[in-house]
Amino acid sequence: MIDYKDIDKKPDNKTYPFKSISSVLILFALFIFLFLAIYFYTLYTREYYVLKYVAISGNHVLSADTIKSLTLTNKASCINNHDEEDIYSSLIINPWVKMAYVAKIYPDTIYIKILERKPYGIVQSNEKIFIMDKSGNVIDTYKKGLNLDMSKLPLIITEKQNDVNKPFLIKAILEAYRKLDKLGKINYIEIISDSHQLVHFANAFDVEIDSLNCPSKAFEHLRKEWRNLLRKRKRLKSVSICFSDKFVLSWKKERKR
Repeated sequence: MIDYKDIDKKPDNKTYPFKSISSVLILFALFIFLFLAIYFYTLYTREYYVLKYVAISGNHVLSADTIKSLTLTNKASCINNHDEEDIYSSLIINPWVKMAYVAKIYPDTIYIKILERKPYGIVQSNEKIFIMDKSGNVIDTYKKGLNLDMSKLPLIITEKQNDVNKPFLIKAILEAYRKLDKLGKINYIEIISDSHQLVHFANAFDVEIDSLNCPSKAFEHLRKEWRNLLRKRKRLKSVSICFSDKFVLSWKKERKR
């Protein structure tokens, strides 16, 4: 007797349920393995990757304690629980920080390097003191804790706080300050208006300038005549210098006897 078989008919896969169960068991075993690996890795890092040091470089105005208080708000002891991007974000929003770099150095150190904005002068308006950069923009208001020697920065005084928001004017005054400071120590420059500033020298000699429209020849002319003018300072009230080839002298009024 011949047994005819339908070769086009697919045989029943009676092992399918067994293979499915095997796959599930394998996946479950992998899941358990990954869970245990993560668990033991976490225990290991908590024990051996403890944050012990924060190395900071590039700071001059901001103290190390200030930088730590800005960045390490997370009190976690494990170094892996401190995120570099979070630390960077906390740094870069500070007005003094121009650039920042953060890295982890395993097993126990976070390294922070910053580039600070450089102060070029200060503007005092009433009781507020503003620290300015080279472009005449405000960096920050003065606060205790800043490592900053105010006596070494050019001082500008104004009664109008709105002058602080005029970078073109502040920049011009700071440039004039540095040219005139070569002749003698300046106590401060007083802003009378955008076109009129009064330079108060430590030797009781006052010079009037228009820092926005003062030709270079005016400073050279003043340098040549400086000693001659100083001889007359007891009688001079002030000297206006922003001309190419002349001065305008303002004399003190003589007291009547």
